[in-house]
Amino acid sequence: MFADIQRKGPFAYWYHRHLFCPLSDSTTLMTDEIEYKLPAGFLGDVFGNWIVQGRLQKMFDYRHRAVAEKIAKEMQTIT
Repeated sequence: MFADIQRKGPFAYWYHRHLFCPLSDSTTLMTDEIEYKLPAGFLGDVFGNWIVQGRLQKMFDYRHRAVAEKIAKEMQTIT
């Protein structure tokens, strides 16, 4: 596991954990857990949360596919 903490940036608060859980000798489950708070208090939550959640989902879907493809390519060069 490792984590990213935003010190400065667009979020009022951001904590992102990358978790890796071995399932077998050749399989690892990769999970992202995110805690965040939008700026502008209540208004940010009401008007921005659904937009941010959709964008984060797309971003992490892409990242997980990219990591899986990279690992698959690396495994091909090893074998």
